Amino acid sequence: MARVADRGDRGGPEAPARPLDPRWLAVAAVGLVAVGALLPALLPGAGYTWDDHLLIAEHPWVHAADGWRSLLTSPLWEVVPDRPGDYFRPLVSLTYWLEVQAFGDAPGISHAVNVALHVLCVALVARWLWRRVDATGLAPKAVALWLAGALVWFAVHPSRPETVAWIAGRTDLLALALGLLALEAAERRGVGWSATTAGLLGLALLCKETGVVFVGLLWTDALLLPRPEARTRRAHLERGVVTTLLAVATVARVAWLPPSDRALADGAIPVISTLGLYVRATLSPFPPSAVIEPLELDAHGAPVFAPVGILLGGLAIATLAALTVLALRRASARPWLADALWFLAPLVPVLQIVSLGLPGQVAERFLYIPMMGISALLLRAGLTWQRRREPPMTAVAALVLVNVAFFVPFTQAFAGAFRDDAALWGYELAIDPERAYVQERALHLVPAGDARGRLERARRLAEVAADHGQHAAVVRGALVAMETLAQSAPPDQCPEALLTASRRLGAGEAARLTPDWEVRLPAAEARAMAQSYPPYTALRAELMLRCGQAREAVQLLREGPPGETTQGLLPRALALSGDWDRARARMRALEEELPLSTVVRAEARRFAQADALHARAGSDPRLGPVWRSQAASTLGDFAAARRALAPTPALEREPVYFQNAIELERFTGHPDAATRLLARARAALPEHEETWRRLEATIPH
Repeated sequence: MARVADRGDRGGPEAPARPLDPRWLAVAAVGLVAVGALLPALLPGAGYTWDDHLLIAEHPWVHAADGWRSLLTSPLWEVVPDRPGDYFRPLVSLTYWLEVQAFGDAPGISHAVNVALHVLCVALVARWLWRRVDATGLAPKAVALWLAGALVWFAVHPSRPETVAWIAGRTDLLALALGLLALEAAERRGVGWSATTAGLLGLALLCKETGVVFVGLLWTDALLLPRPEARTRRAHLERGVVTTLLAVATVARVAWLPPSDRALADGAIPVISTLGLYVRATLSPFPPSAVIEPLELDAHGAPVFAPVGILLGGLAIATLAALTVLALRRASARPWLADALWFLAPLVPVLQIVSLGLPGQVAERFLYIPMMGISALLLRAGLTWQRRREPPMTAVAALVLVNVAFFVPFTQAFAGAFRDDAALWGYELAIDPERAYVQERALHLVPAGDARGRLERARRLAEVAADHGQHAAVVRGALVAMETLAQSAPPDQCPEALLTASRRLGAGEAARLTPDWEVRLPAAEARAMAQSYPPYTALRAELMLRCGQAREAVQLLREGPPGETTQGLLPRALALSGDWDRARARMRALEEELPLSTVVRAEARRFAQADALHARAGSDPRLGPVWRSQAASTLGDFAAARRALAPTPALEREPVYFQNAIELERFTGHPDAATRLLARARAALPEHEETWRRLEATIPH
């Protein structure tokens, strides 16, 4: 039979143009609103934030040309100390590698990729939504408006920026995109499509462990939604193939990378409270925050769960139970139960049934997938109302616009917070300055040379912890204050009480936090902290080094708990004790033993610079004190650096002496001393006025 040509090509009558489905217009409008709400993350100057530094900017494999091999076969946090070792998300890391290899360190590209993935997810969620609801008999424009209103909750909800504007949130974006593509494939019949569905779900699992819930939801949708074609024997067989393949892949993955030992929840209250806090973050996300600290601790360090979390969690469980009973009796209630399960099931892995490390850890990024269930419930409720009451389209449109107007300002502000670290922690401080973790992170926003500012912020942190009566947080706050002093404050600003406290943590003397900075703990708890947590040992060693107790620090690091933080500090302690040969040998050994450790690499860079300066001091008798001072300053011993720069008539004829002395005083927070040195330099060496003018501009007044 001859092929029939297109009549439009031969001048015949044209087929009538197919009108554009108004649902796609609604999706396009919501997508544009979502991009607008997330626009602050796309503006020029957006950088890396929070975990982005560890996962991208400082990750050795992401920057290596052949790093993709290691990224595809290693846990997510393989090169980062003190992080979970059972997260395996190679596809996410591979996208970071591709971006860095193609564009270099270009966080703007990564932000744009995240927003593009979000827009893709919005379109796929729209397809998923209108497949699961019955819109027969309703006006297309009405359906489109209700779809837009429901989709706004997924696309523009104030919780979105933590997933989309934060580059590290890409795990959820990729997992959902692949999961929804798998559900699209599951709509097709045939073994080939079943294998495709299983493959896509397997890839989603390689982006985030939560991807495993898609298999269960595939079954619940088939059993609860009114779709007879999904309950045939062949359909069950195809889902069985998908489930079997995913089960085999999951078992293989667990066998290769066993889950870390984590404690089960201590009763039902932590789980109920955590669920309630997610419900609150869904229904009342104002203001959105990247750091939710819902827990208070009593005087003994035990968690005190917020009543609002317990109440909302209990109501959510009661509602789900009632809906389940109703669904057993009435077929009309089953689709509502299916939608509700799309909210609850993706939250199960983060409900603290198995501890995530903090008893009340809640993060808004964990709502990215569950918000699909909320959108489905809203769409189903809207279409039901449309059938029964037929509200005017202007009222529905106004409802959608009010929703958009309510969400967008909060979403934009939160998206802008993920432009860089200063924006994020400045935002978090502005919305609630009383959170210990936010105070801790904000310490690093103070310039390193502003020792007084860092000390004041550290003092405020400890006071906040004490005011809240949080026993563990008091210790944490005081230790952060110690760390701050160890890093930047000059020795004469270190209260003796802090130094005493650091030793008492190891000695196990019982006491408390007092206004003069004396930290004490019950003896058993103090010993446990000193012996089992390497960062605490490292903090005490840092303080010993700051006070000239280098030999004591070496002994503490050798006898303390093993860990990258303590071992990475050991070469520095050996060097400051004067044992440069052993320091070099230990540094070389560490680089061979832990070549991927960020701690070791950071210490190696610092040590290499100090070692070169030390060698230069030995070969240059005239300027030896200057280079010894520089070496000590590089290693963090500002007291030794100042001693090495004791003025002599010979040194005061050298411009480099004054440069180093002025910079040391400025860096350690002594602008008055730096100004006096500058006046002496101008009097002694007026011919270097250009140098003194440049230095003067760096001294705070």
